Amino acid sequence: MTKAKNKLLRKILICLLAIILIPILILIIILTFVNPNHYKSQLTSLLSNATHREITIDGDLSWSLFPFGITLNDFKIANDPKFLKSEKNLVEAKSATVSLELIPLFKKIYKINSISLDTSTINLFKDKSNYNNWQSMLSDKSADNKLVNSEIAKSSDRTASDLSALSILFITKINITNSTINWEEPNERIIIKDINFSSKNITLNKPFDIDGKFNSNIQSLQTTLFTDFNLTLKFQTLNDINIDINRLHLRLGGKKYPKNPDIFFKAKSNVDLAQKTFTLSKLDTDLNGLIISGDLNGTYDYKIPHLNGKLIIKQSNLNSFLNNLNYDFSKDFYQTISGKFEFNTKDKIINLKPLDITLDEDHLTGFINIDSNKWPYAINAELNSDSLNFDKLLMKGSGKKPTYLTKVNSNIKFADQKLKTNSTFTIYNGEAKHNNTLDLSKDISNWQGNFTISHLNVATFLHEKLQSKRFSGDSDITLDYNTSGKEAPQLINNLNGNLKINLAHGYLNGADLNNILTSINNKLDLNPTKILDLAKNILDTLIMRADDNSNIKTNTPILDLKASAKITNGIVSNQDLSADTPYVTAHGSGDIYLSKQTINYKIVLIDKKNKNNFNVPILITGDLSHPNYAIDTVGLLNSDLFKSLLNKNINSINKKLKLDDVPVLKNFLEKL
Repeated sequence: MTKAKNKLLRKILICLLAIILIPILILIIILTFVNPNHYKSQLTSLLSNATHREITIDGDLSWSLFPFGITLNDFKIANDPKFLKSEKNLVEAKSATVSLELIPLFKKIYKINSISLDTSTINLFKDKSNYNNWQSMLSDKSADNKLVNSEIAKSSDRTASDLSALSILFITKINITNSTINWEEPNERIIIKDINFSSKNITLNKPFDIDGKFNSNIQSLQTTLFTDFNLTLKFQTLNDINIDINRLHLRLGGKKYPKNPDIFFKAKSNVDLAQKTFTLSKLDTDLNGLIISGDLNGTYDYKIPHLNGKLIIKQSNLNSFLNNLNYDFSKDFYQTISGKFEFNTKDKIINLKPLDITLDEDHLTGFINIDSNKWPYAINAELNSDSLNFDKLLMKGSGKKPTYLTKVNSNIKFADQKLKTNSTFTIYNGEAKHNNTLDLSKDISNWQGNFTISHLNVATFLHEKLQSKRFSGDSDITLDYNTSGKEAPQLINNLNGNLKINLAHGYLNGADLNNILTSINNKLDLNPTKILDLAKNILDTLIMRADDNSNIKTNTPILDLKASAKITNGIVSNQDLSADTPYVTAHGSGDIYLSKQTINYKIVLIDKKNKNNFNVPILITGDLSHPNYAIDTVGLLNSDLFKSLLNKNINSINKKLKLDDVPVLKNFLEKL
């Protein structure tokens, strides 16, 4: 009995060894004695029928053991006949390995299991009619696709093992190394190189992974793009695919992105190839520090794409995001951004509406429309806010109290490298309008526009910006300007334009000009040599007291104040300042240097009733926020006041100084 069992066991072992060894022996015989080049014509015919293109194998064929198959050297797939003018093949590969299923070979059936390409070039072309050079390869397979989908549809009650039998209709493994794709269409060329791509276990009913990486050169955008990805795919049908984007890493480079910003993307998606639609759920995107999540759906038709969904911007570092994209915003600009918006597209028009964004503590609402029909994209937007930090918008830090714009409404248009803004807002209780055009077509940006404001609260403005309480009232201002530069100092130095200011219903605080005039008129008989002391006393009374003591209630009404100025390279020049009070008129002229924040200005005060009684020139110089005030001594000695005093006292001066003995001095004083 034992001998019988041993004999049976030996037979079983022999059978098992035969099952294992016979295929190995067959493989050894094939690899040793069968020259694959004898089958070059059959293989070429097989591949030509599969691709509907002429196949050329200029090099020799050789066997590949792992996986079992044939390696084709100098392998080419011809281009579509409509693109023969390009003189390029659709595919050229230094070597291509085609892995065949072993068992069907015994029945003289050739079934491709996997394809590997090494050092290949794939040329993809699209013409003006949107016809591409690979389209004809796929068009003849529609009947096969319908058959596969029909079989899958019937398989709802089949087991997984039954379904897996259908997977032989697919190439189950693809591997591409050191390859290049050239994409060409009218007005665009993209070069994708250093492609390394692998996928295995491709089946209809089970998930499988795809890994890859490559570099792209998008010439029209002057941009390079490094891409690294990992996807998990599952075919529900041949046209219905679930795709888990486990990792999509993009790194921008080239002339436009020298700082190489990174983009990371994760999502779950479904793609319907027949309807050309897709969905993206559980979207998690890191756009170089700008964190976005949400859900999207749409179509991927090249001519008429559609996209809809809702996105949320989690609180992110806006300043870092912009700077890494090579937009050099100052650290005084907004630091954080968060918000949400709905997203939809139609006919390549991207609509973000409603838009709800928070920049630091400032809240904005509105919409943005982006026309992607041409590059650069055209943008139309409207933004509204109850309150905006004006200092942050100007990227100008200040330890002083910040300036806020309220009731902000801004319309923004960007087209042909020009950004146009039309805004209305309230600042210091004044109603303002600002129109600006920013030309970005050159390396150095150019700004041009106009600004008007009515009923500006002068007291609040001067107190917050210059810590001065000297003036109050309502002011109207108009400004036309143009400038160029990348940063604030350049913009100021290159500023040119025209400025007009009108002040009404105002007051000169801390000084009563009526009392000053009375004091002067009572002293007109004084010795002319004391006139400088009198003028300094006027200056102290008129100018300084308003800032020294905010509780002083004395003031002088300003009936009207007008001035115009010409701005040249950051220097504001005024020659026609005119101010009218019930007792005194004032005329001024001088310059303000915006880049240095300094002033060199002269104001002359004149008695309205009798200009000979009061004519005092005052100099304002130094730092614009804390200027120095002084009497213009030379101007004072040439003033009508000094001449009047000299006239009244010439006889006493003549006696005291014995001018008759000095005729030259006497003649000079008489001329004065």
